[in-house]
Amino acid sequence: MIEKKYGHIVGIATAGVYLSTGQMSCYISTKHAIHGMMESLRDEIARTYPPTKIKLTTVYPHIMDTNLSKNLNFNVRFPIMAIRYNPRHCAKQIVDGIQRNFEYIDVPWLIVFGTKMAYKLLPPKILSKFLDTLGFTEKNVFINEPK
Repeated sequence: MIEKKYGHIVGIATAGVYLSTGQMSCYISTKHAIHGMMESLRDEIARTYPPTKIKLTTVYPHIMDTNLSKNLNFNVRFPIMAIRYNPRHCAKQIVDGIQRNFEYIDVPWLIVFGTKMAYKLLPPKILSKFLDTLGFTEKNVFINEPK
C-alpha cells in the first residue's frame, strides 16, 4: 500500500471502548488496542506519506449477535442498551461506509454516538453514576458458561 499510495485499512473495535464494564477487561483491552492503533496509523500515514490515497476506517459496533455475545447476559434497566444486532446488517453498513470513505463507522450509529458523547463529555465519576442509572455495570453483566 505504501508503494502504491493506495488502499484501505479497516479495524474493528467496539463501542465498549467508550463505555466498558467489568467482567470484559480482556476483550475490551484488545479493542482499545485496535482503536489506538488505527488512530496512530491514521496520523502516521498522513504525516509520513503525503499525498496518499490510503484510507483508514475504524468500526465501532455495539453488541453483535454472535457466538461470543450469546455467552453474555445483560441485566440492564433499559433493554435497548443490550440489543444484539444482526452481523449481516453491520457488514452492509461497514461496506457502505468504506465505499463512502468514512473514517469512523458506528453500528448502530445512534447508540454508539450517544455512548461516545457520554464518554467524552461526562467526568468519570458522573459517567459511572450514569452507567449505574442505566444498570450497565459489572454487577449486571453475566458471562454464562458455554453449553
